[in-house]
Amino acid sequence: MHVSLDSALGRQRRLNSVGESVLQIAPSAAAAYSLRSLTGGDPKVVRVRRVIDNAESDFTASGISSGALVDFVNDIQTLGTAVNGTGSFDNYTVSNLSTTGFSADNSAGGTGSAGFPYVFKDEDVIVVKYTVTNFSSTASLSPQIRGVSAINSVTGKTNSGTAFTANGTYTDTLTATADGTHLMYADGNTGSYTISDFEIVSHSSSGFVDTWYDQSGNGNDAINDTDAEQPQIVSSGFLIADGIDFDGSNDVLVAASVSGFGATISLFEASIRDSGAAAVVSMGSSASTTNTNFGLVEAGSNTQASVRNTTSRTVNASVSGETRLGFAVTTGQTSTKVGALGGTLVETTDDYGDDFTSGELDTIFLGKIRGGSSTEFNGHIREALVYDTDQTDNRTAIEANIANHYNITLV
Repeated sequence: MHVSLDSALGRQRRLNSVGESVLQIAPSAAAAYSLRSLTGGDPKVVRVRRVIDNAESDFTASGISSGALVDFVNDIQTLGTAVNGTGSFDNYTVSNLSTTGFSADNSAGGTGSAGFPYVFKDEDVIVVKYTVTNFSSTASLSPQIRGVSAINSVTGKTNSGTAFTANGTYTDTLTATADGTHLMYADGNTGSYTISDFEIVSHSSSGFVDTWYDQSGNGNDAINDTDAEQPQIVSSGFLIADGIDFDGSNDVLVAASVSGFGATISLFEASIRDSGAAAVVSMGSSASTTNTNFGLVEAGSNTQASVRNTTSRTVNASVSGETRLGFAVTTGQTSTKVGALGGTLVETTDDYGDDFTSGELDTIFLGKIRGGSSTEFNGHIREALVYDTDQTDNRTAIEANIANHYNITLV
């Protein structure tokens, strides 16, 4: 068996080998979460729900870097056959209705509308292109396209497009301010026109994380099936930079029924803190009334290890800036340590009650300290690693790997 010089001399491992992944450096993780590969392969890393139709799909690390995830979220939806407005807005006489166009005549006057069934969500950005022919105005005809939520209304759920007054080909960018169901042209003046070659050029939407898959091989996937509590990964058509975005309100991912934890626990996390003080990653109890936990908290000027069995204890490592890389380890009720950005470990020997026993901490929380807490992390989580062993000896190599990938400056 090969034994490194560091191990033989009982020293902390100093560096990771070139090309070595985190789980090759320290393969005994109980759980490992990242959007990059931590295994050296191409593991499944995340399950994403797109808001446009709530469809979900799994993605590997390469599926994120290749743009497949963003393409899934921004999938152009089905455009329906053109329809006339109803109620107070049915004054158009329409003909030649298809999925690419229609003809509208408003010679009788009054506000008319016509357009296409097409679903969009708040904050979506839709680019449309169309050709206008047979344009004829008898009294200042100048139709505009906009997103609406019903065909008996012309109240815009997007901005309005070009007010066209002549034949031509037009491209409009519509940004949604609310959910909607149709893209409708409307005008209150008299005249007629034909729309043809209508197409959705692009549809930029948003995506949220239903599951952050555990890369350790232990199946401790962090999940939230409640749409309103899912952190965001794609916003307005773009992959969010610097990890998964937790909004500080109610976003959390939870891995339940985690086994094998006792007195010794190590945690790593890489994050970008936006505001407040809350846990990035924590071990807690599935019982919401039980306030036991061991977590890594990011606050304004420190990275904190927060631990409680029967008594709450904290220990802080000073840090500046919003880019964070934290490590915490407890090996028993009178030994808790924390370090920030590769800096010196700070230890407290204050007694937090009793050693954690097998099964006492059985849930991993990403974005909060424990189930009964109402304080959620506000920022971006890049990675989180959980071990049921003391990883102090591997800390330098693990943090060097993470820092190199995210261009983090260590102290």
